[in-house]
Amino acid sequence: NGIKHPCENEKKFRSIMYKKKIDNSNVLLRSDSGSYMINYEINKFKKNNIVTAIIARLKSKRLKKKVMKKFHTNSLIVDLYSRVQTSTLSSKTILATSDLSEDYPIIELAKKNNMNYFSGHPISVIDRMLQLAFKEKASAVIRVTGDNPFTDPYLIDSMIELLKENKLD
Repeated sequence: NGIKHPCENEKKFRSIMYKKKIDNSNVLLRSDSGSYMINYEINKFKKNNIVTAIIARLKSKRLKKKVMKKFHTNSLIVDLYSRVQTSTLSSKTILATSDLSEDYPIIELAKKNNMNYFSGHPISVIDRMLQLAFKEKASAVIRVTGDNPFTDPYLIDSMIELLKENKLD
């Protein structure tokens, strides 16, 4: 039917696909047990390196370029970045956008305002966040929606405390 998805006889393999285990020589081997490669890599990152990613694009249909609109003292995205950056437990705040040319104005704004930025997957936010996590070697990424100017840095710190206290991933 043109739709890509696992057939019934393939579903039994979903729980073991991409699984790897490390043998005594630190070699990755295909296995039905062990850790996923991504978990293995992320577990090597420093536990205290937790990044806050502000996810923003310019492709709004209802309000064009809303994150670039004037808000309080600057554009919405710059004001949000300044607010989120006051988190005391986040290692770094990064404006994360897509690598599509239509989102270049966000990168230019970030450069102009000395903001950390990252451009990644054009559609999948989770893939963009994973790319960012690997680039920054972050053990966790806190996602902040770029059009929510009232994001509370105190709540970000509370989430990070919960993450650490409960050994969450």
